Amino acid sequence: MSQFCIVHGSGIARFCLHCNIHHFLHKSGFHCLHHETRHRRSSVLHHFFEFVSLSLRMLFWCKRGSLFGALRNRNAAIQLDWIKRMNLIKGIANALSYLHHDCRPPMIHRDVSSKNILLNSELEASLSDFGTARLLELDSSNQTIVAGTYGYIAPELAYTMVVTENVDVYSFGIVVLETLFGKHPGEFLSSLSPESAKQTKLKDLLDARPVPPVNRLVARDVVLAVTLAMACLDPNPKSRPTMQQVVLQFIFPTRNSTIPLHAITVDQLMPPRFSAQYIVRTLPVQIMGEGEGRKVALTPMHPTYID
Repeated sequence: MSQFCIVHGSGIARFCLHCNIHHFLHKSGFHCLHHETRHRRSSVLHHFFEFVSLSLRMLFWCKRGSLFGALRNRNAAIQLDWIKRMNLIKGIANALSYLHHDCRPPMIHRDVSSKNILLNSELEASLSDFGTARLLELDSSNQTIVAGTYGYIAPELAYTMVVTENVDVYSFGIVVLETLFGKHPGEFLSSLSPESAKQTKLKDLLDARPVPPVNRLVARDVVLAVTLAMACLDPNPKSRPTMQQVVLQFIFPTRNSTIPLHAITVDQLMPPRFSAQYIVRTLPVQIMGEGEGRKVALTPMHPTYID
């Protein structure tokens, strides 16, 4: 697949050229996206052309670029206030829940990252780039090569090569923390320990560029989002919540902390069975990436790649 980026003013139109339309639809599962998925948070397939056995698809382009770029631009980050960030997080959760639970068969994105979340002029998010997506076949092993973006790949893919909805859940957890912290959480996760979790306050981790979340309900949502993100990063994929459960938690929050935001520490946001020591021990796999098409050999501290 050849990919091209065309810059138009402040927006980016993404094009992908495919050599065979029918082969592409069958292999990538885009028939599910195009004909079955109608969720407004998923990028809309605007045009589909056939010309001399070639097809061209244009993904909906957003004037504000990607979430990755916005978080690395001071002005854009300031405009992304806490209400907008929470709406963005909830929107992506809804999109993934739709793909996992409402699309038949279920669809796994496999490359959820801040670079694949596009923002429109109102800073509303759309999930884009389904180039690595696949349908979840219930009667097959669903084994695959490692695919995804560096820093967002679920750790179990390194040794099982089995794709389930849990790989998207893990990536979503990374994106949530990145959205709230204003940067990739790799450094935070790599330094996480039982001691540091008790000493690190959430307010010191949040992005300092927008005005702090002083509204009680917004602050509650931020705390809930971090709590859910930590659950999504559970090293045991079977212990992670489903995206449907995440959405329901946002709609019907069951946890109302009586502790003010400025006093909340990281250890208070971790699920009861979640071990900070365990996540540090498995972190080298969690933040590794770019292993597509290669086997991954794990060492205690660093993953290495075998061609």
